[in-house]
Amino acid sequence: MLKLLILFTSIAIYSDTLYASEKVINSIDESALIARELKGLPKHSKDNKQYSLKKVISNEEKTKNLIVNLFSIVDIDSPKDIESTLKKGTQNLFFASFFEKTPLISNFTFKLTRNPDALAKFTLIFFQHNKLLSFAFIMIGTLMFSHMLGEHKFKYPLFSGKRIAFGLFRFSFINSIRLGSFSLIFKDNFFDFFQLYASSVNELQHLYPILHFITDNLIKIF
Repeated sequence: MLKLLILFTSIAIYSDTLYASEKVINSIDESALIARELKGLPKHSKDNKQYSLKKVISNEEKTKNLIVNLFSIVDIDSPKDIESTLKKGTQNLFFASFFEKTPLISNFTFKLTRNPDALAKFTLIFFQHNKLLSFAFIMIGTLMFSHMLGEHKFKYPLFSGKRIAFGLFRFSFINSIRLGSFSLIFKDNFFDFFQLYASSVNELQHLYPILHFITDNLIKIF
């Protein structure tokens, strides 16, 4: 009985080995066939037109068309459609309730679908290397200046009113410089995008009174 068991086991192992070998041989044959087919393809030349996503996105008109085509995939007629889509897509995620409690997101997103050129201009920010470099230098400068101001806080006792007030001043002053610099450098790209956001806040000002006050005054400044 033991000999029969050993015999059947050996036969099974031998069969599996043959099957695996056959699969490997077939795979090698398929690879060789594909290699022969690829070998016959023409080599890359400068005359062959290559699709470049960067060229599309760095062109305002092409970017606008790309964004319009992307938004046309989904049938969106109102902010409620955006809210419903977000709810379905995030229903099993831990932050699903965030979208339900934040109607500003669906309202603003809906406005972007109706004004794709604003989103296109904003996207072009990331391809304006000279402006980005200028803003990077400003960020480094404000970081160093913030560190220098931070050394001054140690003159005041810990948790004292003067130290807290100085910390608030430092935070407001540094970030005002950064926000102002960003707005001036990227005004042409940023303004339409910000106007849509301010419009959404204005429509929902009963839910966001403080945010409405801030955006309303920023629009007047710009």
